[in-house]
Amino acid sequence: MRTNAKIVVTTALICIGLGHQAVAQQAAEFEAGCLVTHLNPSGEGFLSIRRGPGTQHQEIARVHNGDALFIDTRRCQGDWCYAEGGSVNDQRVKLTGWFHTGWCEMYP
Repeated sequence: MRTNAKIVVTTALICIGLGHQAVAQQAAEFEAGCLVTHLNPSGEGFLSIRRGPGTQHQEIARVHNGDALFIDTRRCQGDWCYAEGGSVNDQRVKLTGWFHTGWCEMYP
């Protein structure tokens, strides 16, 4: 829950910082995000992004604890969701591909 509070506070600060230029947009009910968490830094330490929903598909990218993936929950298949962008090392990226949600803290 603490991470969700950080996201809300950060969003609020960004809107305040932008002043009158900020236009609040409410996310559609199917839009969500995955904050990557609980990866073992002593182990592999990354979450694979793949071409399809399953470990048999080719790995095309890697994300780490603290990175975020943006998703459309209508495209999820079981524990696999399709990333439609993200934030890696605090930089917005055009990352697309499938990932397992077992290492996600989901947020609206």
